[in-house]
Amino acid sequence: MVENQSNESLRKVFDSFDKDKNGSIDIGEIKALAKELGHEITDSDVQKIFSEIDTNKDGKISFEEFAIWWHSGKATKLEGLVYYQLKAQKLLSKAHGEITRLGQSLDTKYDSTVETHYFGIQAGEAEHKTKLDIKAAFGGSEEKLLFEQTLGKLGRPWDQHAIVLSFKSPNPETAKDGLKDLFDTGLQFAAFLPPEVGQIISNLNFDYFTTADSVGVAISTSDLAIQTLARTLSGVGSSVVGEETGGLAHFYLGLKNDIASIFKNSQDNVRKSIVEELIESFLVEINAKISPLILEFARQQYYAQKANGGRVGPEIIPMLLKGSKLFFKLSELKAETLLPTLQSMGLGGPLGQIPALGDLLELAKGTGIDAMVQGIPPASQALEFFREHIKAHVTLTVRSEKAIASVHFHTSGIREVFDYIFNRE
Repeated sequence: MVENQSNESLRKVFDSFDKDKNGSIDIGEIKALAKELGHEITDSDVQKIFSEIDTNKDGKISFEEFAIWWHSGKATKLEGLVYYQLKAQKLLSKAHGEITRLGQSLDTKYDSTVETHYFGIQAGEAEHKTKLDIKAAFGGSEEKLLFEQTLGKLGRPWDQHAIVLSFKSPNPETAKDGLKDLFDTGLQFAAFLPPEVGQIISNLNFDYFTTADSVGVAISTSDLAIQTLARTLSGVGSSVVGEETGGLAHFYLGLKNDIASIFKNSQDNVRKSIVEELIESFLVEINAKISPLILEFARQQYYAQKANGGRVGPEIIPMLLKGSKLFFKLSELKAETLLPTLQSMGLGGPLGQIPALGDLLELAKGTGIDAMVQGIPPASQALEFFREHIKAHVTLTVRSEKAIASVHFHTSGIREVFDYIFNRE
């Protein structure tokens, strides 16, 4: 849940203000932190901070008062100190959803090295059990941070250009052997592919690895043509991407229900369509942080193309924006009220026709899918491997020169559904 993530980050910042660890912030501690961060703050500024935030007028700021002030969006000198402390502690991304919703984006306000754009829509306040998290970073601190969050945690080298697939596993070392067997089986089918494709596959290098809780494979290539193509693609616009200029594009989808909870409902004869269960409570966020130098380069390229091609269309709008944010917050979408509401708008028909998960599972069992899979050894091998060794935490990361992209998916309950369809105890 975004608010919980934001409060966790704010708690860490609050604790860094609270030097004597007595659970509150006093005037001296605010002055001390301002000095530590290299920012001037006057006695008048401090008095204004306390008059705004210290609601019970006891001369101290509790965490509750601190959090209420932060979420209210009221600006004081303390806002800047919190921003710089979040940034210093590398907590800014966790609090970013909250930061960009209230008033002006703090990134835009305090950091001239980035332009920030944000869109979000949230229904309900439930914790997200299913998550899809997609990030792409290029150049600057954003590339380094995303590397640390993904490949760095897996012990991969900074300069290795590869596609890395990793899974959470309860027994990584055993899963490593199974993963290698699975890929070896799949590679045998390369003999049936066109020679050009077979040549590309033969030049792939597979490096299998484990961490304390994960197993994965890094796939790179020694094919010079592929390497040249990758360098060419990553070189587009690279003249303006570097140590000080970069950007991040981020898409997040969080859902209240996971496969396990939907499956449990089906076993309890709760018949709701899959779509109804998925959209009860959710969060969608699209966020971009890009260096102004890169955007200026993109704008110049756009205008140059339009100068040669004629008419300018609506796509010019994002080219003109220096920063943007749009956020919608809804109450939880209960199925018993959602469907009648949509029906009254003439939209409920299609939703009402979508089957429940239980109906789909019964249909799958009735097709004899168990016997079909058992009759295809590679398919059976793959399903057994994932059932025994892999949790539904999957990350795909692509690393190239000056850029990194990551797709992470997380849910639970896949094994339970597998056992039900294939009649496992």
